[in-house]
Amino acid sequence: AGSLVPRIIRDTLDNPINPNRGSRQVLLYEHAGLGGDEKFSLFEARNTWYQPLISTKKGDITLSWRVSYARGEADGDNPFPLFKRYFPG
Repeated sequence: AGSLVPRIIRDTLDNPINPNRGSRQVLLYEHAGLGGDEKFSLFEARNTWYQPLISTKKGDITLSWRVSYARGEADGDNPFPLFKRYFPG
């Protein structure tokens, strides 16, 4: 399905590959229905924080905490696509 996915990202991480301190926030909205069979809307908000706890000779031990929220709805009589759903695990 063709879709548009505008995003707003805020990133204060000290290292993008191995973060030790900072946070990253992402807001996105996806609207599918620009051709294809799938027609749906999806809003998603993600937030991740990193805080160093202990410094050792071999490196830092860092606490990471992640929170996500998403809400999606199918347009018309179509069911919300299975590949866009969240499952525990």
